[in-house]
Amino acid sequence: MTLNYLPHQVGMLEKEATGSEQAAACLANLACELPQSRDSIVEAGGIPRLLALLISGSAKIKAHALSAIAELALGNQKIQNLVGSDPNGIPALVATITNATAKETSAMSL
Repeated sequence: MTLNYLPHQVGMLEKEATGSEQAAACLANLACELPQSRDSIVEAGGIPRLLALLISGSAKIKAHALSAIAELALGNQKIQNLVGSDPNGIPALVATITNATAKETSAMSL
């Protein structure tokens, strides 16, 4: 299966760009349903852009970005290290989780 569209999809994650919410949700679904897409998403620059959405996005965007990061990092030490080594990685994850309301936290776990 070819994943030639992933760079375009990752490009849609630009901060507050139209479609960033849908792009983050799409990438979360891809990473979950098509594990072979994970490396391609990362190679297209997905991690820094998803982390940026955790800092500046709406609650829905943050939920989708967090889900995408979780799916990408699930069982993948290389991607976990990439998230952890990003200067915004751990602070953005912690801030997103601690600042979320109970309703948002429930949505993030889906």
